[in-house]
Amino acid sequence: MHSTTFLWTLLLLILAGCTREQTRATAVAFGPLEHDFGTLRHGERATHVFVVPTPDDGFDYIPVGFQRKCTCASHEFLIHGKDGEIRYPTGQPFGQYAVRDGERLELVLHLDTSVRESASASSISIPGQIVLQADNSMPPRRELIPISFRFGIAARIQITPAATIDFGRMPHGLAFARTYSLRGVDGPVRYGAIRCVETDPSNSNLERDVQDVMTDLVMDGDEAKLKIEFKPSEERPAGPCAMRVEMETDLPGGYRLVLPVSAFVVESIEVRPAKMLFGQIDLSAPFTKHVQITDHDRGRPAEFYVKRIVDQSGADASQHFAARFEPIENEPRSQMLLLDYRGTLTDVRYFRGSIDVAKEPSGDTVRTIEFSGFRRRR
Repeated sequence: MHSTTFLWTLLLLILAGCTREQTRATAVAFGPLEHDFGTLRHGERATHVFVVPTPDDGFDYIPVGFQRKCTCASHEFLIHGKDGEIRYPTGQPFGQYAVRDGERLELVLHLDTSVRESASASSISIPGQIVLQADNSMPPRRELIPISFRFGIAARIQITPAATIDFGRMPHGLAFARTYSLRGVDGPVRYGAIRCVETDPSNSNLERDVQDVMTDLVMDGDEAKLKIEFKPSEERPAGPCAMRVEMETDLPGGYRLVLPVSAFVVESIEVRPAKMLFGQIDLSAPFTKHVQITDHDRGRPAEFYVKRIVDQSGADASQHFAARFEPIENEPRSQMLLLDYRGTLTDVRYFRGSIDVAKEPSGDTVRTIEFSGFRRRR
């Protein structure tokens, strides 16, 4: 009876130790696998096959990943069996994808330069590592094989001032334009259809034409002037956005010029930060918090007015708070909104409320700014 209890206890301890132990990953004693693709013309693709060694330590290894920081590369693993059959590992640690004795593991690396910006680069080096997992090892055992590849890019079209377009912070409803000069590196280039596309927010697998970007191309001898105007529509959500302008050309291989376009869209009336967070404070003492409010629309006055201050239930809170605007030096379109807490809410644990802001003393509310604070813990 006591012997059986002891064996069960010992088994449970062993199992508990196994579950607590983490997967071990080490770098195997192979030199890094390396390849130099040389210099490719922008838009070209290239492929290289690496023969991947596996550790000789009694385990069969499964390729479960290839880690690298480069969107221009894709890969696939192949296992060549002794009978000539080829297996295609999926990245899952299944025994059917283990490399057995006498089999060969290959990493097929595909490089696509069209994903990178259309600018010349003499040498780009991308490090990475292949992740192998031992089959039927306990605890799970992983080995890392270092790998690196290099390539250069020869641009087909010289773009000035830059091969990427960053509009920076762009308010809703306001337009801003940039002009770029395009000149063929090997001679004149004829351009065809131009479109601007972005990922469809409702389906990341689809793309849609951008309606609030306008393009215009004018030829000036062998040089083209490309004007790109961005006017964020009210329907476009605030925050970062990424697009690209694509242009057909008469260059060999059906080469298309791709210009990445980025911006950070903000409301035409911008509040930074979006809320007044007092944090933990002494509720028996006065305290002041502020935000910056900016009206980017130069077609109207920059001034703002406080319409009302209410608590979380919508009741007037002016007996506990006072708000005022102050100018900001060298920023005529911006003002500082300061909220003074009077230190009178001594019988509560926290407060919440909001400030309604208008463009005219008796005008409609254009922004509502929330605020909150909590009693400091003693």
